[in-house]
Amino acid sequence: VQAQIQVDHILEQLASQSLFGSDEPMRVYWTCYQILHDQQDSRASLTLRIAYNQLLERANTITDMRLRQTYLEQVAVHRMIIAAWSTVPTE
Repeated sequence: VQAQIQVDHILEQLASQSLFGSDEPMRVYWTCYQILHDQQDSRASLTLRIAYNQLLERANTITDMRLRQTYLEQVAVHRMIIAAWSTVPTE
């Protein structure tokens, strides 16, 4: 219950602010997604979509392909976001 309250607060803040400057913005989205998913909250898929899109956006700013691949594949939370996204049915 406490986790759900915190996620509600975080999502409310994200509606008007970004995570620019955060040390681990993808971890924030991933944690929110996990809690929402576990609670079968309909906002889980939107949160995952935002995380995935922002992850790719950030990755696309890395011009060195090897470093980009490392960014996507060697950071655990990034791998988890990509893996979770790959299970979402396409519309």
